[in-house]
Amino acid sequence: FLSLYTRSVVTFFGASETVAPYAVKYLRARISAAPSYLAIMVLQGAFRGHQDTRTPFFIGILANCVNLTLYPILTLALRMGVV
Repeated sequence: FLSLYTRSVVTFFGASETVAPYAVKYLRARISAAPSYLAIMVLQGAFRGHQDTRTPFFIGILANCVNLTLYPILTLALRMGVV
């Protein structure tokens, strides 16, 4: 739903014509990742509420390892580019 209005949001904030296509692409990627990010924040709070700080710590390490592994593969080897 929100991705339909990304062009309007980018224009509202005064992006130039050169930057606007990149800003729209980036904003759409961020909007698509928002539900996952919110779920992670809720789960992290729940684990901390149960006095468990190790699990979110290890999940964060795992997520960063996956990110460090997939970033060069997707951007360099498969030439998908940077959003």
